[in-house]
Amino acid sequence: MLGKGKDARWPITGGILLLVIVQVTQFAIGYRLTADDAMFLQYVWQGWDHVWAEAARMAEFSGRIGHYLMTPLNVLGALWAGDPVSRWLMVLGHFGVMALFACYFSALVARGSWRVCALLMLTFLALHPLAYEHMPPNAYPLQNTVPFLIVLFARLHLWRRPNLSLGAQFGLCLVSGLAMLVSEFVFLLTTALLAAEHLANTAFPQPASPQQRLLGIPVRTRALVRDLALVITVFAIYLGYRFHHPSQYEGNTPSGLAHPYRFWLTSVYHVFAGTAFFRLPDVELASVARFSWAIATIVGIISATCSAWLLRQLPLRSARVALAMMIIACCLMLYIAFPLASTARQQLWCLELGTCGYLDSRVSYLGIGAIAYALAILLLRTADGQLWLRRGIIALMALFIGVVAAMNHAANSRMAERMAQNVIPWKHADELACDSGTDSPLSTPKMAAIDPNQAITMHAGTNRRIFWLQYMNAHRASGACGKSPALDTQSALVDRGYTSFESNAPVPNGTLANGWSQRETWGVWSDGTSSTIVVPPAPPKARTLRVRFQLFWGPSVNQQTIQVYLNNELYERWPMVPNQSDCCVRDIHVPSDLSLAGPGRPEIRLEYSHTRIPGFPGEGGDVRHLALGLHSLEWIEEEP
Repeated sequence: MLGKGKDARWPITGGILLLVIVQVTQFAIGYRLTADDAMFLQYVWQGWDHVWAEAARMAEFSGRIGHYLMTPLNVLGALWAGDPVSRWLMVLGHFGVMALFACYFSALVARGSWRVCALLMLTFLALHPLAYEHMPPNAYPLQNTVPFLIVLFARLHLWRRPNLSLGAQFGLCLVSGLAMLVSEFVFLLTTALLAAEHLANTAFPQPASPQQRLLGIPVRTRALVRDLALVITVFAIYLGYRFHHPSQYEGNTPSGLAHPYRFWLTSVYHVFAGTAFFRLPDVELASVARFSWAIATIVGIISATCSAWLLRQLPLRSARVALAMMIIACCLMLYIAFPLASTARQQLWCLELGTCGYLDSRVSYLGIGAIAYALAILLLRTADGQLWLRRGIIALMALFIGVVAAMNHAANSRMAERMAQNVIPWKHADELACDSGTDSPLSTPKMAAIDPNQAITMHAGTNRRIFWLQYMNAHRASGACGKSPALDTQSALVDRGYTSFESNAPVPNGTLANGWSQRETWGVWSDGTSSTIVVPPAPPKARTLRVRFQLFWGPSVNQQTIQVYLNNELYERWPMVPNQSDCCVRDIHVPSDLSLAGPGRPEIRLEYSHTRIPGFPGEGGDVRHLALGLHSLEWIEEEP
């Protein structure tokens, strides 16, 4: 049995902490499951100078100054997500946002009552679904945690201590302003909190805060001026940058406002998608394991027991205040979801494809706690003076919270199982990186076994084989493999079966001998009438080299013929006709009497019948003689 008064605080706090740990255990399973996560890892592999350059590029492209802060946060989130301890801390930070909001809301409407704070936290935990597709904390874990934590901490401190020195207030507003610039949704949440603060002060004036009457309404004049100055300053900086760098990003275009019904429906669905109710109908609860149901039952019992006690002792406002609170919370939640809902793309994803939850609109979920408290007031006020009815309402409400918490945990366990399967490629790559010595070649079968089903999402055009090679080398260089004397983590692994000529891919020294230009993001152009390749080292049982390339076509080149020489002897002629189906992938079989290891590897010389200077006429100053663009070389291993 729970004690009374202050004696029950610790058991309830312990129960909530246990529920948090149970949820964190589920949420911390999935990581780096979006294509952007893979992209952010590639940024950091190229150095922090590249990270800052990409941040500037994205900021100018989208007209959003926040990318200067957002991109580094996302890079760090993707980088740290692979470490279990860091991942736990980031997920705890996500739930920390909920805890801070619960304390903040309690301070606004219930004089800081810990019972209101605890009830909100129980509600958040009971209704919080594990929905990882572009949703925090399993995607963008720092972008959608750190700025919100900063803003909530600053607002809670300013509300609780209205007589802070001007210097302290300026400091809190400064860090809040920087956080607001990270993304539009931090700005929206902050302005929603400011509106809630001043409305709460109108209903329940703060005794310690200097008040004045404006049209008969109590107003914290200094706080109002301070908050208006903060919003205007941040908005001016945002608009000023947007004016100098107009957005070219489709997601910033309010094209969906032309369809008011779809706009409103998408807004409502985005708010609703943050709750378990949106996802429970699609979960096969019958397939949940017995052990998961056992844990879910314990979660439900703890949630129901704590809720029942809190509802019995809950400080209540009037029904009229509760109704106003509910309406205001709904309006502010929709206000946060409006920017996403105003784009035609999000309307399509939500209404036609059923993908309504999104990484930023998830923050509107915080309003669910306010609605739950207001609803509890309305129901309990109907039982004023009727003890039996009050007890019945409390029992039904606690039972409802317990049942939803149990079912949500069971549904989350199914999603956690799915995520556990989807992150296996990261573990495969980690093991291969640490198990491969400096003399162990990474063969085609080994590389293909890392992510055979392409469970890790990547952007179109990403060369997965290069990505995994870069990832393994970064993993070794980080020291994550330990200090085994048999493992030289300072030496980069080389994919003996595949060589890409993309600018960020490792290429064995001397492979591009003569007649080549500088490598580019896609590969490398030949420069001149001939070019030479030193055959890269081959894995065992491989004698066939597959060459993937593209041709430089133009008005002065109608047909290309390439003569292929192997160690200065004519091997083959490749006649090329534009748009022919077998263009641009050719195999070269290296005879068994030629060595494919050591410094004496054979050379392949390509001679072109036609070249073209792209800078002539009238196409710029490029004076190279182009014929062939080399993408990759791949050894085809023979079946045993």
